[in-house]
Amino acid sequence: VVGSAWAVWPQVKVTAVTIELFLALSALWVWWGAQRARQHERWSEERLLAEQFRHERAGWALGVSAASTGGRDLHRHTDDLSRQTLRSAGLPHGKFDADRVSRWGAWSMNELIDGQSAYHRVISARDGRIAHRINMVEDGSFIFLLVVLGGYLAIYFGLHLVDAHPPHWMAGIVSMVGTIVPAMAAASMALEAKLEFKEQSERSQRVAAHLERLDQRLVPQPSFSGLQSAARAAMRWHIAEASQWREGAQRRRLFRP
Repeated sequence: VVGSAWAVWPQVKVTAVTIELFLALSALWVWWGAQRARQHERWSEERLLAEQFRHERAGWALGVSAASTGGRDLHRHTDDLSRQTLRSAGLPHGKFDADRVSRWGAWSMNELIDGQSAYHRVISARDGRIAHRINMVEDGSFIFLLVVLGGYLAIYFGLHLVDAHPPHWMAGIVSMVGTIVPAMAAASMALEAKLEFKEQSERSQRVAAHLERLDQRLVPQPSFSGLQSAARAAMRWHIAEASQWREGAQRRRLFRP
């Protein structure tokens, strides 16, 4: 808007250029700070570590470790740190009687299956709404651009028939729209291409559906071995989802557009 405002108000051209230069340098400063602090990589590592700790904590109640799932390590540093913490906690001791299996098993299943299924359902709906609204912005901006350009041409040729010309401000507005609307559409497409909201929504929906099927297999009074098997299966799915998420985060590196 600032960069094209002088098309309507020529007297503010120097002011508009000054403000645009300030905004460009501010954007460069924000990028440089995030790149220097490695914020995108650090956030991904912290999320991965939290996911690993959650697996180990829920599995500890049933004597199950994420290492026993057979999946590949998510990250060497986070895996070593979680195993070190698990060794410090020691093994669960005492008799796993029916009451203990029921109480501890219910909590572990809520951590690994029920709670995560609800979480992925919410995430799937949220990402789906964001993807839908981004597509609405893309379609709406394109239609608006066509209406403005077509309307200006119709007015121009209509006035030309009576030997008249449209006012300068009208041409300036068309110039502003021709600058702003394509930028909005490009930003929307870049968001969808980089953050993959639609793909994230579909993946979360698949994870939630699998966890719900896994929960349905558990009988009202599951055995201790059945709970351990369900915990390992849930961990494998969480590890696969976290691996895909981390690989996507590594592809979405910061760049100077």
